[in-house]
Amino acid sequence: MAIKTKHSDNFYAELSQIAHKVEFPLKVLFELTYACNFRCVHCYNVKENKRELTTDGVKKILTQLAKAGCFHVGFTGGEPLVRKDIFEILNFAKQLGLRVTILTNGYLLDRKAVDKIAALGVNLNKVDISFLGADKETFESITRKKGSFARVNRAIRLLRKRDLDVMIKPTLMRQNKDQFKKIRQMAKDLGCMFKYSPTLNAKADGTLDPLKYRLSPEEVIKAMEKFSGKNKKQNIKNNIKIVSGKSKFFRCGSGKTEASINPYGELKLCPEINQPTYDILGMGLDKAWEKIKKYVKKLEESNYVCTSCYLAGFCNSCPARMLVEEGSLKKCNQYDKEMAILHTKQSGLWNKIKDKVK
Repeated sequence: MAIKTKHSDNFYAELSQIAHKVEFPLKVLFELTYACNFRCVHCYNVKENKRELTTDGVKKILTQLAKAGCFHVGFTGGEPLVRKDIFEILNFAKQLGLRVTILTNGYLLDRKAVDKIAALGVNLNKVDISFLGADKETFESITRKKGSFARVNRAIRLLRKRDLDVMIKPTLMRQNKDQFKKIRQMAKDLGCMFKYSPTLNAKADGTLDPLKYRLSPEEVIKAMEKFSGKNKKQNIKNNIKIVSGKSKFFRCGSGKTEASINPYGELKLCPEINQPTYDILGMGLDKAWEKIKKYVKKLEESNYVCTSCYLAGFCNSCPARMLVEEGSLKKCNQYDKEMAILHTKQSGLWNKIKDKVK
């Protein structure tokens, strides 16, 4: 999080420890809509034939979140700013004392919108902006929105002019693999934070179309070496241990301290895992959260594929990729496995575990 003072950092760290012990939804990602003014080639969202939440429905859920102890809500989509009630929703979250992150493509952030965001004051954590290319041609070939490169650049500058915290977040893909240095430098020049995703996923319904833009594990390694300026083996022996398996099913806090809410008011594990879902307005957040926790606990108690894998310390396995690409939350995702093997080879530890890897 972008909380600036040491006191605040300590506060959130302590709050996180409590949340992990008690297991309440400290942090939630709220997908307000699947509608979007971009048509990004790699988008994983799948719009269903369901009615999205009304303003009142969103407010009722936010009220339940605050009562349950939720501290941080990220508002995303689709594109959350296409909702006409977005600032009414953000101001309501502020009234509840929730800390807010806005995840947006930035296209609709004009001066008036930025002023309204700035009015959130200390309740605003940051604005995350998907920035997908260092030039107009690359950027707009991905967003498929004419004029988007200039509009998003302007939005970032408007936000920074108001001294608002901005996180620039590119996703690595074939179109932009040689532009990450330029994007990072742009972020630095504008005083923005920078965080990238090294890969992209299939659609949440299992459609594999976005994967044609994904780099192979070998290409990801090469692109990241070029990006970081390092062209030698990673010396990670001191901070990565050879262990057999992992105890947590999710590396994030899904089902422990984190969850996601879709535009229909259903609680789920994350934006990219659409089953199971639990109707919050129908059963109440408390019951929905208990069901999510029990679901994750059952997964962790099962003999899932990662429990005895010697690649666990090197692997960034994602259950969402397991589900949409392999058809099961308990089946090893081959893409993540290939990446983990490359990491062990870079570390020089592959020979010690290769005979133990299935």
